[in-house]
Amino acid sequence: MKLNRIILLVFLVLSLVGCATTSSGPVSYQDPGAAKPLTTNFGFSDLNQIAANMVNDMLSHPATVDITRSRRPLVVVGKIQNRTDQHIDTKSITDSISTLVLRSGKFRFSHIDSRQQIKDEIDYQNYSGMVNRQTATAEGQGIGAEYIITGKLAAFIARTSRTTEKSYVFTMRLINLQTHVIEWAHEVPIRKVRNRNFFGS
Repeated sequence: MKLNRIILLVFLVLSLVGCATTSSGPVSYQDPGAAKPLTTNFGFSDLNQIAANMVNDMLSHPATVDITRSRRPLVVVGKIQNRTDQHIDTKSITDSISTLVLRSGKFRFSHIDSRQQIKDEIDYQNYSGMVNRQTATAEGQGIGAEYIITGKLAAFIARTSRTTEKSYVFTMRLINLQTHVIEWAHEVPIRKVRNRNFFGS
């Protein structure tokens, strides 16, 4: 009798494990650009849309075409202001935009987030006593950026008894650091609407 209970218990445990393994279904790769929004929150597909739109507009703008006609100006990307009620990884936005612009071959970039790491490495080469001074990177040889890219993400919410509408507006500017002149500016709006079902959920 005791053996039967043990066998039954083992069978139940294996059944539960099998259900837990198969209930979620198979996983497959999908095209990131074809991702459909699941909520009105800012998501990965919105990031891709913003990055592509911003870069295409900036690179084709007459002012940008003029300043990159015969050289590759050095640009630094500032922090994106998040003026929404949602936690958004704005660093991912700047990374996507700077990568696309850099791959265009029109600009060079100075990476803000790497500055401390660069300083630490240069200090190590010059002051640790572990590196041949003839091969150490000299201090004060960095090139100053000519332009800075700034940005802001804002959100607006509207609700009715049947729908929730959330609109995002992403604004970006290319500013000349010496003259403080805004050479280029653009904004990308994104509108997402969710319809409630009959029961209002």
